[in-house]
Amino acid sequence: MFESWAFALNSKKIRWTLITLGVFTTIPFASLSITAAMYFTYLAEFNIETMGLGIFGFGSLLAIAAAWVRLILAPQKFQQSAWLRRITALGLALGIILDLAMLSGMITKGTTNPKFGVIGWLLLLTLPIGVFLLGATIGEKRAL
Repeated sequence: MFESWAFALNSKKIRWTLITLGVFTTIPFASLSITAAMYFTYLAEFNIETMGLGIFGFGSLLAIAAAWVRLILAPQKFQQSAWLRRITALGLALGIILDLAMLSGMITKGTTNPKFGVIGWLLLLTLPIGVFLLGATIGEKRAL
């Protein structure tokens, strides 16, 4: 099943569509992740309660980097390195977990809640993209 996802990701139309969506979702998420990670490093020594926000921000940065590695690297280069496939899969899985954690916190308050806003809808957009990229990464071994 995942092999077909890897084949689909090798399609230029699908890859460029995901790159375009990635640009629009990376801009707000990367800036939020960097801000959260900086907030963590600045305040962690003063307040232990800020560690969760910082860890979330750092994990989000890793997930964003993994998604871009999966999209930008040529399939042949990606296929050659087993450690790169594993690290990318771990980063994408981390992103899916963080996405679900954020969504569960937002949805329990309701999608009509003003706090859900644009970020909530972007999280809903990035979840299936992350799942697809993770599946394509798992299926890449035999796709070429």
